Amino acid sequence: MTDQQFTSDWVTWHEPYWREWLAPYVGQPHIGALEVGSYEGRSACWFLDNILTGDGAYITCVDAWWNQEHETRFRANTAGRSVYQRRGLSRYVLSQLICEQRRYSFIYVDGDHSAAETLADLCQAWALLSPGGVLIADDYGWESPNRPIPPKPAIDAFLACYADRIDRHAIETKQVAIWKS
Repeated sequence: MTDQQFTSDWVTWHEPYWREWLAPYVGQPHIGALEVGSYEGRSACWFLDNILTGDGAYITCVDAWWNQEHETRFRANTAGRSVYQRRGLSRYVLSQLICEQRRYSFIYVDGDHSAAETLADLCQAWALLSPGGVLIADDYGWESPNRPIPPKPAIDAFLACYADRIDRHAIETKQVAIWKS
């Protein structure tokens, strides 16, 4: 779509990995994806344009959208697409989705960026992931002085605690893909 407007690009460098990890879903009908942390919608649009291309495929996007400008841009960028927007803190929205017994083929977690919230998001997302599905955790190698404990220790803890439920995982410098048994 040519009328999309984004202020940043955190997607392009992930494309080769996403194409590899999500290849089984390309063009498949009725594939549901979940994104935790949607910002302006660039990654959601990429998933829709490149992976969620089959009939009935869709993405559910969860974000608190603290900044009204970001939410307005998200809505404009995803208008007319197969996007279900769920506004709120991920801990509450993911709990609602679990209660609704939703299931997703793949989930992308790029939310709060703190270790504690990343771990909570991963655990709740796992409950929403279909068997054989893939969970992608962002910010694996990211550090910030504003976040004293970055996501990496949380992702490592998740991998350790769920090891008996994980089929396999792949680590690249910024992201981890985890396949559910």
